[in-house]
Amino acid sequence: MRRLALALAVLLPVLIGADDPRSELKKMEGTWSIESIEKDGQLMDATKLRKRSVVIQGDRYIVKEGNDILEAGTYRVDPKQSPKHIDIRPTSGPFAGRVLLGIYQLGDDERAICYAPPGSPRPKVFKTNPNSGEIFIIYKRVKN
Repeated sequence: MRRLALALAVLLPVLIGADDPRSELKKMEGTWSIESIEKDGQLMDATKLRKRSVVIQGDRYIVKEGNDILEAGTYRVDPKQSPKHIDIRPTSGPFAGRVLLGIYQLGDDERAICYAPPGSPRPKVFKTNPNSGEIFIIYKRVKN
């Protein structure tokens, strides 16, 4: 009985796809609205930014404001890290052609991403520091 319990504890995450990047990408798919943004240790006024949305399909994302595309790109996740890692690669927008290193948390209807500016080390916690250029965003899934 003990062996069965140990085998299940080891194999169950593998069988259900835990820590699988493809599974995480699938969970992220959809449209997300911005709930809050913190930059350089300061909570930003998200009133204007609430008109923005992020649409994710597979490993691609688009940041929109109404019908206007503000930024697009790809991203990769590594859910085996703690906290989970995300590498954002904008193909348009102010950081086009650079890599933004970040961390993320993912729930059913909420996700959080904290990332550093290009060339800076990956954040270790979900908060920003003064003059760091780091950004921490909380998103809510948009229901259809």
